[in-house]
Amino acid sequence: MDNMHAAAPQYALDDESLDLLGTDPIPFPSDNRAVALDLAARGLAVFPIRDWGDGDGWKPIGAFPEKASSDRAQVSAWWREWPGARVGLLTGARNGITVLDVDVKNGKDGTESLADLGFPNLSALSPCRVRTPSGGWHLVLEYDADLKQSISKIGSGLDVKNEGGFIVAPGSFKDGARYVPEGETLRRDSRLPPMPAALKSRAPQHEPFEDLLGRSSV
Repeated sequence: MDNMHAAAPQYALDDESLDLLGTDPIPFPSDNRAVALDLAARGLAVFPIRDWGDGDGWKPIGAFPEKASSDRAQVSAWWREWPGARVGLLTGARNGITVLDVDVKNGKDGTESLADLGFPNLSALSPCRVRTPSGGWHLVLEYDADLKQSISKIGSGLDVKNEGGFIVAPGSFKDGARYVPEGETLRRDSRLPPMPAALKSRAPQHEPFEDLLGRSSV
C-alpha cells in the first residue's frame, strides 16, 4: 500500500455545525450525527445503522433503501433518537454510486487481487476512496445498473456494493475508529469513473431485460 498517500479529508460543514464551531472549525465532523448531516447536505441519502439489542449485531433500519434520506430534518431526527448509530450510505442509482469494496481481512487481501488483475494503484481507480478500520478500501465509482451485488466474484476480497446495498459512510465512526475519506469530497453530483472493463467483465451482471428481482421483463 505504499502507493497510497493519505490526503486530508475535506468536508462541507452544515450551518448548524459552523455556528457551534465559530471561527475555528475542526477539519471534519466530530461525531456520526455531524457526518450524516454533512453527507446529506451534499445531496447524499443516508440512514442509521445500529445495534438493535437482538444479539444479531449492527444492522440498518428496516427498508433502508426506501427510507434513506438527504433531508436535514429526517437525518437530525434519526440521530436524536439513536445518537450512537453509525452512518449508512446507500449504494445504487439514488446516490449514483457503485462501490468496489476491497477487503483485507479473514484471510483475504483485495489489494493483492487488484494488483494481480493489473490494478496495483488504487488511487487510479477512483478519486473518491475510503480507508476502512480493518485496513481495506471502499472505491467509489460511477453507478452501473448492469452490475449485481457480489462477494469475491471479481477476485478474492473484492465485493461489489450496488442497487439495494450500502457501505458504512465516509467519515463515520465505528467503535472509535473512522472510515477515513481520501481524495476528492464525495457529492451527489461528483463525476466518477466507471468500473474498468477488465474488472466489470469478471463481475456478475444482470441479464438483458432482467429487473433487480431477477425476473425477465419480456
